[in-house]
This record gives sequence, C-alpha cells and structure tokens, in this order.
Amino acid sequence: MGTDYDLGLRVTFDTHLSYRVHNLELPDGSSGLPLFPADWTVVEVKVNERVPYWLTELVAAHNLSLTRVSKYCRNIELAHNSAQTGWRLVLP
Repeated sequence: MGTDYDLGLRVTFDTHLSYRVHNLELPDGSSGLPLFPADWTVVEVKVNERVPYWLTELVAAHNLSLTRVSKYCRNIELAHNSAQTGWRLVLP
C-alpha cells in the first residue's frame, strides 16, 4: 500500500497461480492446473492517479514488460479449452 506520498498505490506479487474445474470447494486445497508458467511472477500495479516515478524506474531497471491480462478471464479461457474436462462455456 502506498504511503502519504503515494496514496492509492497497490502492488501485489502473485506466484504459482492455478485454476481448476473440479473440486471447487475451498477446503479441497489449492492444487490445480497452472495459470501461467511456474517460473513467472505476476506483478500487479494499481494506482488511483499516476504511477510514481520511482516505480517506473524500478520496472525499467528490471526490464519488466507490460502485459494487460485478466486473471479471471484467463481462468475461464483455460477451463473452456481444457481437454481433460467435460466443462464447456456456453456462449449466447
């Protein structure tokens, strides 16, 4: 979370993201199929106004690339295309 100088700044780091189409109850554990390659870390930056200069420099210094992706939509897409399930997305 941002400080008084960066109000509205939120940065999260997600690793080992997965999805599943069976056993959807939370008590069933977190095992599932990989949403992204295992060696990826998703760095999510959300701001209310503008990205702070120090953060853009940090991103550039580590040669990170910008990719807009919805984790929810990627889950739905992968579940729809999964050959090992009988689940299919019904489109209108």
